[in-house]
Amino acid sequence: FSLAACQLKVTASKAANIERAKKLLDVACTKADIIVLPELFVCPLNYDLMRKAAEPIDGFEDNPECQTMRMLSKYAKEHSKYIIGGSIPEKRGDKLYNTCACFDREGKIAAKYSKIHLFDINLPTMSIQESSVLSPGEDIVTFNTEYCKIGLGICYDMRFPELIQCYVRDH
Repeated sequence: FSLAACQLKVTASKAANIERAKKLLDVACTKADIIVLPELFVCPLNYDLMRKAAEPIDGFEDNPECQTMRMLSKYAKEHSKYIIGGSIPEKRGDKLYNTCACFDREGKIAAKYSKIHLFDINLPTMSIQESSVLSPGEDIVTFNTEYCKIGLGICYDMRFPELIQCYVRDH
């Protein structure tokens, strides 16, 4: 099988970012069986922009606010591809999560994973406090394709070998 890892320049415009993602998906869908988008592909790591770009994932099919999820679902179904939707800021109740939604070949959500390990750092030259805006996920998540089983993680999660070991043991 083939996998496409897409990378795009993310700007402050959610609409422009979604259009860039569509262009990449147009190409990737002609060449790959599984397509992966990057973390926070609808907005940069800017807490105000993340709040504005956030959308719910559950119930996306009937919610006009869920333009990103509906777009990913449509591409997965129309092209019969697996799409690992990088991540978006997900609204869940009164909290925000950095969440990856994965779509099967029929455009249905096969898995949903929220970043567990939030990145907080205070250095003399920079400070990032994801936990000031985001809530951590709690569950490790895998899903099956006819090609392989896929375990999910987002960015800083990869720095924790225990998470990866759980996926290896589960396989």
